[in-house]
Amino acid sequence: MDSADDPLVGRVLDGRYEILARQAGGGMATVYRARDRRLGREVAVKILHDDRTDDDSGAATFDREARAAATLHDSHIVGVFDQGEDRGRPFIVMEFVDGCTLRQVIAREAPLPPPRALAYFEPIVSALAVAHEAGLIHRDVKPENVLISARGDVKVGDFGLARQLTAATATATGVLIGTPSYVPPERVEFKPADKRSDVYSAGVMLFELLTGQKPYAGDNSEVARQHITRDMPAPSSIVGPTAIPHWLDELVVACTRRDPELRPHDAPDLLRRVREARAALASGTWEDGELTRVMNPFAGHPSDTAGAPSLAATSLRPPMPPPPVSAVAETTPHLAFGHDEPPDDPPRPGGARSATGPVTFPGFRQEQKYRRRRAIVLTLVLAVLAAAIGTGTWWLVSGRYTDVPDLHGMTQGQATTAVRDAKLTIEFTHDYSEDVPVGQVISAVPGPGTRALRDSVVKAVLSQGPLRYGMPPVAGLSLDDAKTALAANHLVTGQVTQEYSDTVKEGTVIRASQEQGAQLKPDTAVDLVVSQGREPITVSTYVGSAADDAITRLTDAGLNPQRTDVFSPDYSAGCPAAPAPAVAKGLVIKQEPDSGTLYKGDTVTLTVSKGPASTTVPDITYGSSVDDAKKALEKAGLVPRIVNDTSGVLLLGVVHMTDPAPGTDVAQCSIVTIHVV
Repeated sequence: MDSADDPLVGRVLDGRYEILARQAGGGMATVYRARDRRLGREVAVKILHDDRTDDDSGAATFDREARAAATLHDSHIVGVFDQGEDRGRPFIVMEFVDGCTLRQVIAREAPLPPPRALAYFEPIVSALAVAHEAGLIHRDVKPENVLISARGDVKVGDFGLARQLTAATATATGVLIGTPSYVPPERVEFKPADKRSDVYSAGVMLFELLTGQKPYAGDNSEVARQHITRDMPAPSSIVGPTAIPHWLDELVVACTRRDPELRPHDAPDLLRRVREARAALASGTWEDGELTRVMNPFAGHPSDTAGAPSLAATSLRPPMPPPPVSAVAETTPHLAFGHDEPPDDPPRPGGARSATGPVTFPGFRQEQKYRRRRAIVLTLVLAVLAAAIGTGTWWLVSGRYTDVPDLHGMTQGQATTAVRDAKLTIEFTHDYSEDVPVGQVISAVPGPGTRALRDSVVKAVLSQGPLRYGMPPVAGLSLDDAKTALAANHLVTGQVTQEYSDTVKEGTVIRASQEQGAQLKPDTAVDLVVSQGREPITVSTYVGSAADDAITRLTDAGLNPQRTDVFSPDYSAGCPAAPAPAVAKGLVIKQEPDSGTLYKGDTVTLTVSKGPASTTVPDITYGSSVDDAKKALEKAGLVPRIVNDTSGVLLLGVVHMTDPAPGTDVAQCSIVTIHVV
């Protein structure tokens, strides 16, 4: 059905998810591309088909998929965001992966060269490892359930058949669960699935990536039969021995063993081998016997020989009833109970041998030698059984366990050797340490001395040395920006103090307690000094104070005093009728500004008294006229005063003398008395 004809396109589910287009359909549900109106992002919505909404098993599978995937958080697993129901139809909201499926990649490009095949395969196994560690098995691993984004991200989806390992993972209902091309033999035999079942299906996918074809052909029943009766061929038998390293062949063979005991025991175990394989390819290793043993430790094991049907294969067919005596006698030279060879001397009825050679139904009469033979056989069986019970008891109680070695302080190579010697496997992660040198083991789980099952995984943490972060440049930043820069470098803001600055703008960081570029521990506290701008200075008035003292105080306060000296009083405009009082020399007459708030470096102007201006009484000779004397005094900046010194009859009107006398230095605008006779 085209998206334009799909009635769900354009509908908004749960008032939130707007269906945009139909992406894909399956037997149970259809997947649509949708837009989450609340968060404004594209999502994938999987909606159960109408005809499955009343099917309890279908709804349960749908619900199980949502719950299973929602518990898993990994970049290689399609995330589940939400689950709901719209008009009675359950739906799941998932991460939208814009790209194609691995099936499309195989159809277009397979067979892939080993490096590229493993580049696709590793993230698939990584996703399965996350599921296995969470106690889930996928049960439907196939290329159709692997999505490749446009950026090349590989994600595993469709956990609809997933089960918790604590629950019954399959029942002998006669209904095959999964896709026949990828189903493991134990599932064909309707036995419970476990983590090794996912490993088998993944191995089939790796075979298909390397060869471009599925290992078995035919209808579903024929393919299923071949899974339990035939060994998976090595990929190099399809594409040629020069195209694939022998150890990579062995990895595929190990994953697809018909006997689950001979496979990697879970996806984490397989992931370790895949990573070693990728490392070998990267280093150009093509032949390596030790690596071959790592890939397939059970190579050549007799319990999984090619072409021999397993015991489980015979259990699919009901036992055949014994044929009639006549039919046996006429058609077969063997016993009617499926033995490969008859006994040395099979008796005829009544104890006689057959004349023609074919053996008839044995009689009930037992001769003495057969009784002795049976006793010997019974004794041997009992001895073997006792040995098996003893060995089994030892294995269950002690033999299957080993002690975890103390790995602390070992290098990666030393730890790998120690763990292998203890019959365990190891996985490494990395972390920082203040105490453990780079490349040495910080810790391991399980801890040293712990009793652990053989071949179980020890997870060790290698030191990357002490974690340090560089001190970012913060001088010149605002306080908020400086805090953000520190947080981005995993540092914290310590004490913030403020300081006046003539050069740094208010609110800007002046300096920090750590040097730029210094390597610091995470969460180191860095103190900051922030500018308050220019320092304000309250101006005091110094009018009437000694000028030198005023200049010193203003300078100490950070101001710039400027001095102007003038006469006091100032008679530059002429002598007033009422002379102003004089200010002593060296005292401040005026200050600008004389109050208020200034800032460092601002100018304060001081007007300072030079004392009164002086002049000399001009030389007024005896007998000068009064007018001439007055003019001479006024020109010299003095104030003349006339006094008549005669009381006689005769008044000559000429200057007799001046007081002060001519040549005397007096203050400007001083009064000079002219004595007239």
